[in-house]
Amino acid sequence: MHSLTMLAASAIFAALASSGFALPVLETDPPIASPIFVPSPRYPCFRQPAILAVGAKLLAFSENRNVSECAPEAVELRQPDEVGSLLLRISVDSAATWGAMKTVPGTVGNIDFYSIVYDAKAKKITLLLQDKGVTVLSSSDAGTSWTREAPLDLEGLSKGGIAVSKPAVGHGIQVQPHLCPGGCKNAGRLIVPMVCTNKTASGSHGDKGCITCNSCLLISDDSAKTWRLGAVGQQGTRESQIVQLPSTQSTAALYATERNMGAHPGHRQYAFSADSGVTYATTGTDATLTGPVTAHWTGIVGSINGIRNATTLVYAGPASPTLRQDMAIHTSATGHSWSAGKTLWPGFAGYSDLAASPDGNGLVLIFENGKQSFADYVSVAKIPALWLPAAAV
Repeated sequence: MHSLTMLAASAIFAALASSGFALPVLETDPPIASPIFVPSPRYPCFRQPAILAVGAKLLAFSENRNVSECAPEAVELRQPDEVGSLLLRISVDSAATWGAMKTVPGTVGNIDFYSIVYDAKAKKITLLLQDKGVTVLSSSDAGTSWTREAPLDLEGLSKGGIAVSKPAVGHGIQVQPHLCPGGCKNAGRLIVPMVCTNKTASGSHGDKGCITCNSCLLISDDSAKTWRLGAVGQQGTRESQIVQLPSTQSTAALYATERNMGAHPGHRQYAFSADSGVTYATTGTDATLTGPVTAHWTGIVGSINGIRNATTLVYAGPASPTLRQDMAIHTSATGHSWSAGKTLWPGFAGYSDLAASPDGNGLVLIFENGKQSFADYVSVAKIPALWLPAAAV
């Protein structure tokens, strides 16, 4: 189908769905993107979404910036009642409908990077939020209420000139036991992607490149009571997302997809860990996955998750090399090679995050998208397993 036709059809289907009209959906039909965070005079700019599966619930987060609009050059306040905060909507029916938007307490202000992780054993969500340092909030009732915890001790989270600076955007993982023969010995470990600064490196540091940046991981083995610095990505990487792979050892295997802000941008960078996130054994650049280089930014936050007991990995990110545009889905059996992209949204698109659907069928994607810019609003799309492209080996 022609891309403009697909775009128009998606808009019509989304409007019908939001009006309550029941649409028959086949598992092989293109996923429908439905806006769930739509700007208003009070909330003029939604950016950097994340999604988290908590039991039968899906929690969708989006950052509201108190700027006039999401365009890069628009940084002035437009209305006196604009307020920045982290906003949350909850679905109890696998993304079919969403509850009212509410502000996560303790996040009001001009916020930026954040990451969330769910501890299924302790039944607790931990939210790490960039502030003057890194604020920590937790919820033990699936996002209904939140408690402020002690902030991260950034001084203590460094080694060899590498220091934690802020969370990445998206969600962390909990190590699952069944993906190692005999059970992973680090089962229950929480691993959260972060952004680190290399204090010994020299070079650019900004949205057009960050030679002093390294993606990195935080590890907790006590339900987020304490954290330590784990694996550190290659120079010039920034925000990353991770997924657990099947392992042949007693320690968990991980794959990380990383934003490339280094000396040779244009494609995603990656890292593999074989020791439950303590170190990265292999790093590199993947020429099959695009990282757009635009007039304002280098690279982008892409998303990763797994289905079929992690034997199929799913990556989502813009396919255009020069614009934040054309949200595409790629699949892989190992992370070493990826299928050609299958277009989910043939228009402007930006940051994304993926969660397993609580109903057990496929994934739910949350992503920035729009008709005028890549961040006119934040939408969700249910991705049935049968719609996914065949995985590359």
